[in-house]
Amino acid sequence: MTDIPMAGFLCSGKTPLALSVSVCCAYKMMEILKENGFGIGACHTEITEPLSQKLVERAKGTLEHIAGCCELVITVGCDGFSVSDIMPDITEALCKKSATFFSSVLCGARELVVDSKY
Repeated sequence: MTDIPMAGFLCSGKTPLALSVSVCCAYKMMEILKENGFGIGACHTEITEPLSQKLVERAKGTLEHIAGCCELVITVGCDGFSVSDIMPDITEALCKKSATFFSSVLCGARELVVDSKY
């Protein structure tokens, strides 16, 4: 067993082209993480379509697997911050604690609130 923290990636897209853009972005993030002491523990790809419950469930299972073997989990998609993005919903369903998604902050839908007790 190693003391190196592991990062895992779930790259998603609605089409193979969109998926390839996600993989490219993840690769760039992997390089930065490796330079800063992380190992890459997992990298999975999923075609996701909000209307396909089978694909949503498969993505959820993949995300659960990554979370079980990595200290840091990053989901990468190229849909932008849109209503059809299902990854925040899948992620929120798996989290034991509630978290403000950075996409909501970046879009201005939510303000970044820092709680001083943490």
